[in-house]
Amino acid sequence: MGGKCLKYASSTTTGYPDRLVLLPEGRVFWVELKTTGKKPGKKQQLRHQELRDLGQVVYVVDSARSLELALALMDRAVIAERIRREEEL
Repeated sequence: MGGKCLKYASSTTTGYPDRLVLLPEGRVFWVELKTTGKKPGKKQQLRHQELRDLGQVVYVVDSARSLELALALMDRAVIAERIRREEEL
């Protein structure tokens, strides 16, 4: 998709998602990677909600299917932003 997927680790605060995905058109996504069927813990849920309250997008990926869905949603967001920017011109 032409972006970067960075491992994220805060040296001072726990519970943030594992990956920070930076895509074209300025789109940013947080991704929490879990073992199949595993859910985020309470602290992770709190951090995810804090990020969402700031307008950030957080995906929890625990299977090939959830990864495919997250990637499809990210791709749609990039395309939508590209169209929006072109319409501004």
